[in-house]
Amino acid sequence: MLKQKRLSVFLVFLVLGLRVYAQEGDFVIDEIKALVEGVTRTDVVTDSDVKRRAFDGAEHTLDDLILEYGKDQRGEHLGITIEKEDIDRYLRAMSRGGDVSSEMLSAQAKSFGYDSMEELYEDFKRLYRSNAALETEVHGLLTVTEQEVRDYAQKNPVYKDGVFYLQTAFVPVDASENGHVSQLIEDGSYPNNIDWSEPFDIAYKELAEDKDFIREMQIGAVKAISTNDGLQVYKLKNNIPPAQLTFEERQKSVINALREEKFNDVLKKYNEDVLQELTVTRF
Repeated sequence: MLKQKRLSVFLVFLVLGLRVYAQEGDFVIDEIKALVEGVTRTDVVTDSDVKRRAFDGAEHTLDDLILEYGKDQRGEHLGITIEKEDIDRYLRAMSRGGDVSSEMLSAQAKSFGYDSMEELYEDFKRLYRSNAALETEVHGLLTVTEQEVRDYAQKNPVYKDGVFYLQTAFVPVDASENGHVSQLIEDGSYPNNIDWSEPFDIAYKELAEDKDFIREMQIGAVKAISTNDGLQVYKLKNNIPPAQLTFEERQKSVINALREEKFNDVLKKYNEDVLQELTVTRF
């Protein structure tokens, strides 16, 4: 008899735009903000749902939740099932494999404004399935053809930076001899006992202004620069100029770029399609 009485009270409150449920033997009243009737069921969005912060810390809006419920129903219609075990695995992954205890979940539920862990799990399931539905349906719409990739790559060429390969050495020389010894070194007639460093590379764009002379050097050439106590010597071992990346080198990045360009338009259209399937009654 008590159960029937509670059901009658619930129906009265529903007509008034209020949701009432039993918690620890007492009635709890929550204002209904919207009824979302979709492809599989009718969901109730309440004031506490809207006020409760999202899992990423952001604030909900009623429109956000209506769309999320619609995507969840779409996922259910697609046959995407989310079990408690799926959420447990997700939570373990979020905690980097650590144990997810009931005490931790209870504390997490309260921190997000849930009255119980069951409510927390239900929202996790909804979010999980709505995202799974989005990924399933939108992924196919982001397909790009090889011709699209080739056209994009041709219209948007990318170059890899040039590289100088060098060796350096320091030759201590009296200041009065700097110019003479410098010329001997560059002519190749200086005694072949310079202690060269291991070869190293410098990208074109990283070459300092005071080393700009390297750009004019021929491969194998040597240049000696005077310093206070000697000569800093440079030998150009190799010079690989900038070159346009090949199609093969760019194919994967171009596909990602084209998909990213399409994503916003595809997502907007997908959200519009989801909302068109819903009958929403706002209170």
